[in-house]
Amino acid sequence: MERSKERRTILVVDDEEPIRNYVQAILRYAGYEVLAAQSGPAAISLYPENHATVALLLTDVRIVWAKAGDGPSIGTEHPRRTERSL
Repeated sequence: MERSKERRTILVVDDEEPIRNYVQAILRYAGYEVLAAQSGPAAISLYPENHATVALLLTDVRIVWAKAGDGPSIGTEHPRRTERSL
């Protein structure tokens, strides 16, 4: 199967710089364009001018996208799951 020549962009969001840099390096090596943000609000600010090329959002599960009452957001921080005792 032939790989598409069209380049797609992946938006990487992680608040930990070493992880963000590592993921960017792997994706760029694999031939992807990469946009990176250190927070949810930073990612949201990148999206409007890049929406035509962003094909995938790759994010840390615990990224906070917006504080309550700060306006529109595309997600919220998920609480940790706890194991139930049987």
